[in-house]
Amino acid sequence: MVFSLRYRRTVPKTASSTASPFLYYDQRKDIHQNENSDQEAEHKARDRGPKAKSTAWFDTAQLLLSTMLALVVRLWSLGSPSTVITSEIALCKQVNWYLQHKFFIGAFPPLGGLFYATIAWFLGYDGAEEILYAGQHMASFPLQKLRLASAVTGTLVIPVGYLTIRSLGYSRAASTLIAGLLILENGFVTQSKFVLPDPLLCFFSSLTAMIWAVQLRAEKPSWRCQIFTGLCIGCAMSIKWQGILSMAVVWLSNGLQFWEKLGDKRNSARALAIDFMKRVITAAIVPVCVYFAFFQLHFGLIPNSGDHDLLISPQLKYFLNGNEFEPTQRDIAYGSHLVLRHEGTSGGYLHSHLKRYTTGSTQQEVTLYPYADLNNVWIIHKAGQQWNSSQPIEYVKNNDAVMFEHYATTRRLHSHDHRPPMSNKKEHHEVTAYGDYLIQDPHDHWWVRTVMPDGKIDTHNFDVLQALKTKFRLLHTRGCYLLSHNAIIPGENINQQEVTCMTSAKKTLSTWTVESVYHEQLDGANPLVTYEPPSLLQKFKEVHSLMASHDTMIPDRMAPTQTSPLQWFISCKKTQRLWDQVNGRAVYIMLNPATQVLKLSGISLCFVYLCLEILANKRQARSRILDAANNIKDLYAAPMLFFSTAAFVQAFGLQFTLAPSALIDVLPSSYYAAAFIAVLFEAITFHWNPKIRICTCVGILSISAIAFLKRAPFGYGHTALTKADCQTAGFHMDCQRFPIPVSDIEILEGASAPSTMSIAYVELPGDVTPFRYPVGEEEQAVEQVATLQRAAYSKLASKIVGAERYHRAIHTPGPESEDIEKVQTQVREHALERYQKWLEAAEQKQRQEEQETTEKGEVSRDRVHLEEQADINDRE
Repeated sequence: MVFSLRYRRTVPKTASSTASPFLYYDQRKDIHQNENSDQEAEHKARDRGPKAKSTAWFDTAQLLLSTMLALVVRLWSLGSPSTVITSEIALCKQVNWYLQHKFFIGAFPPLGGLFYATIAWFLGYDGAEEILYAGQHMASFPLQKLRLASAVTGTLVIPVGYLTIRSLGYSRAASTLIAGLLILENGFVTQSKFVLPDPLLCFFSSLTAMIWAVQLRAEKPSWRCQIFTGLCIGCAMSIKWQGILSMAVVWLSNGLQFWEKLGDKRNSARALAIDFMKRVITAAIVPVCVYFAFFQLHFGLIPNSGDHDLLISPQLKYFLNGNEFEPTQRDIAYGSHLVLRHEGTSGGYLHSHLKRYTTGSTQQEVTLYPYADLNNVWIIHKAGQQWNSSQPIEYVKNNDAVMFEHYATTRRLHSHDHRPPMSNKKEHHEVTAYGDYLIQDPHDHWWVRTVMPDGKIDTHNFDVLQALKTKFRLLHTRGCYLLSHNAIIPGENINQQEVTCMTSAKKTLSTWTVESVYHEQLDGANPLVTYEPPSLLQKFKEVHSLMASHDTMIPDRMAPTQTSPLQWFISCKKTQRLWDQVNGRAVYIMLNPATQVLKLSGISLCFVYLCLEILANKRQARSRILDAANNIKDLYAAPMLFFSTAAFVQAFGLQFTLAPSALIDVLPSSYYAAAFIAVLFEAITFHWNPKIRICTCVGILSISAIAFLKRAPFGYGHTALTKADCQTAGFHMDCQRFPIPVSDIEILEGASAPSTMSIAYVELPGDVTPFRYPVGEEEQAVEQVATLQRAAYSKLASKIVGAERYHRAIHTPGPESEDIEKVQTQVREHALERYQKWLEAAEQKQRQEEQETTEKGEVSRDRVHLEEQADINDRE
């Protein structure tokens, strides 16, 4: 028999070696009775020895010093730029809407807007100054004071990070390291200088991590700490949807903890059930309740009609103060005047006007139009029968075949085999207003198909159609459904939504409702109905559906066209432009590469260690380095894995959130990365000489400071940079937006005039326009650009007011009664003229036929006479 001489473990494996890496404390009694207990005691004694009371002030002083330094870094050049930037417009407009109590749909949850609106209200601002465009100078809006509040909020992340590391029982050196990394993180500094929701999001995300870490470190889990964790998660979710990633991090830790307890047979089923319910209540129910509570407060503060009225459902629209809905007749009879609203989009009402398609059949256009207009009125008839007042009242029922006559032009709702202008596909058919009361065309016929509560269609149901209540689809005789979608009809000053007839139309895009009904013979006899006020849950659901597609559903006609940058977990060169000028002053969001390199290096080091440990255990080999790492693994593995996983989830989880993400949304991940670096630093330098540890910490912060200073001109916006500065920095940004250096201007002085001109792209309403200016005259160009923007936005602001700004369709004057009578007379006269011509043509054709018949008869008689004469001659 061959015996192995390799070292074998003779001490039984302790519970701590199998504990979950997300557990800071294991309730089993032998968790602290492992081979690392001496090192842990030494670790705690280092900062909590006999002199703990006499040195407690040092922690306070260091914390205050770090906080003050962070505040100074964030307040430096706070007033640059002095104008509002593009990223600030959303929150600044929300401040106005809150203070004026106007209803609106935000791009993110309401807590950020509530925070800044509360501060503005305390400052005495009333929300009266209109915010039009990026680059606008604010007269009464407290922009700089709100930026100060943002800077203070961003500063609070530093003491939270410091206290998190100290609460885990680690040294002041590690706590100083995380504070320094957060102070010198360019992205944190830049975001804190502006009125953005992100400083609040980072604060509550960091607070969530601190409270969760503290309660996990305790010997007995604290119910109070768990509730506070849930409150912080709810606040983070109420600022931006990216805040839900904090819940994901906590639940990942929760799941592993509960799985560990589930494997301990000493825990009864009742105890496990109670523990599970506590976790569900604190980490799921409490955050959701906080989220709902902020939305309920949000709805209570904005009860009045606002600028987004055209984009919301009529139930919600007419629930707001200032919007009144006139009750309408309930039952729909033939001959009724109707207004049909499209249910699937915010495009508005079925509409037609005198404008014709420029392609296809060139017949009269049919579109969706959101504004009240007589061109939205249609008269319903039986298919093939024109209703008149002499006929008895007959109600429209489900599965009836009907026709729709456009009231203003007397044309019929029509579809045929031509392709629509935008949806030029085989399954789409053009919808027009065609014909008149003398034309009978089967392509004017539509079958009413009521959409039942279960979403299906019942061809054997014949219930009467009712206004506001009945949702229906219109099936054309060709087998397609009347549909509208978010496609805009091309044409100057129109921007109305396309209407087509599609064979495979979705119910969501082909469902209609009659919003207004009037029949003169039923006036007073037909019951009147109105919209019922929506419930809180209905408002919550509708608002979130609009928030999820905010950029497409709620366009700002005074906003320029922009794209969002990509963000990467491992990139050191990605940037996000917030503001720039022709003279080279710019503000970019960018990450400190020192933190990025340390993060990736630390994660790689931990991965290599895990691989070596697995290999060593497999080979039953020993190593001095691995033994030293194993001695401290139980003290540091859990927090390192927690913070590294949190950094990963916060970065890569962005692609699963509903809201669009930008580079600024990666900053919570950078916070967790800094915490991971601090714990890794503590683990590596645990047995080092204190002076060497301090020198190492200072060295890391010095490298971070150098990288910070290199990027500072691009984050503060107070220095005029050049194209050469941009190219030298090596960041991923458009260097063509920066001016040419002075040395290059001197070279160009002898060149031709065109080569000494430069181009800047000016953001104007709905467009980006090139602006040419002489090289070297950037300061004058800045003033000219400001004048150009002010003139363009002021001109547009005088044309569009209120809700018109936030809908693509342009409001055009509707027809007056005299105009309608004139058009109807013209159509009637044209029909009669066409009918008269048809009669004349028919009479002429009849006369020709009669003449031909007469001529044929005469020829026939002559032939008979000749034949008779020939017979007589033959007899003779």
